Amino acid sequence: MEVKEQQKRKLIDLAIEAGWRYESRETGLIHFPTPYTIPLYHNFCFCLALLRSLIGDNVQEAKERLLHLLSFQDEKGCFPIFLHEYPKTNPYSKASLPLKLIEKHFGHVLGEDIREKLKRVAPLPPAPKEILTSKDAALSAYFLKDLSPLTPYWDEDLEVYIGPLNDERQNEGTIDLTLFDLYMANATQKFSERIVKPHPVHLEGSLVFPSSPITFSSKEHALPKLSTKGYHLFRKLWKEEGDVHSLVCQEKKMKLDGDVLIYPEDIPDEKHRSELEFYVNIHPSNKVLVEGENITVFKLGQKVDIGAKWKLSFEVLEGSGDFLGHISKGNRPAQLDGDMTRAHDWKISVRTLRRTANLKLKMSLLPA
Repeated sequence: MEVKEQQKRKLIDLAIEAGWRYESRETGLIHFPTPYTIPLYHNFCFCLALLRSLIGDNVQEAKERLLHLLSFQDEKGCFPIFLHEYPKTNPYSKASLPLKLIEKHFGHVLGEDIREKLKRVAPLPPAPKEILTSKDAALSAYFLKDLSPLTPYWDEDLEVYIGPLNDERQNEGTIDLTLFDLYMANATQKFSERIVKPHPVHLEGSLVFPSSPITFSSKEHALPKLSTKGYHLFRKLWKEEGDVHSLVCQEKKMKLDGDVLIYPEDIPDEKHRSELEFYVNIHPSNKVLVEGENITVFKLGQKVDIGAKWKLSFEVLEGSGDFLGHISKGNRPAQLDGDMTRAHDWKISVRTLRRTANLKLKMSLLPA
């Protein structure tokens, strides 16, 4: 029984740990994502976590923080995204998400001053009409008691979001943890190492409440269509010894029809001829070789070994041209780490030397 209770409280404990980790000694508030910015949304999420702990000192701490922070709402009940922006407010600050839960579950213990301010908070944003990203899936989960309708967007074995890949990010060598991951981990009561490893998204874990038992189902997803750094034309995931690895292509000008890559009709100039690039996270089990050889160039038709797991190759299906493959280190566009001196991926690129406008390449990714 005690183990089950600990599991139920897992995200609350992680949220409180994250809150203390990002708290500034100078201001006593959470500073995120930089040491100089104070986000209202994350601070309210922390207040909710303190209240949900049901520990007397934490509850009192939450009251004091709320009394201070609720003063920064405008006449419409909106808040700035960051405290330094006040008195300018923003309807997209997301502050209503934790505050409406605080009012619903803890309004009776917060005192009249706080209750009156909570009543004036702006309404919740509407639930997404369509799920195009993991953020959409998380916002949908906020409104649901039973998360079964969201199971088609979740891989139970890999424990990652698998819906339309319009804005999914990479955090150094692994797929970035999302709030949707926390919702589904809580619903399944499966907390892998990836879920519990310290991460800023734990600040939002207080939004996740117990859900009804879920029933898994599947469906086809819409193709990605948003042109962001987190857009993916192709993504293959696999797990080895607890690590989730990914092979991705993020080209925005191409189309993918099954295993056929359809090139744009416009032929690039001399400076932009690496038209096709795949990335796989650097890991001891993901050493990239060309037919077993440790070389950096390859031709179409040759097999590129990705560790002992996969073999990747390309061949012309329609049109004609000359191409040269190259293997190097780099970072996929979805990478969050902004340090350009650090490479987290192997880059497998196919440079166009010349080609016709109607080019199609067949991609083969087969088990080794």
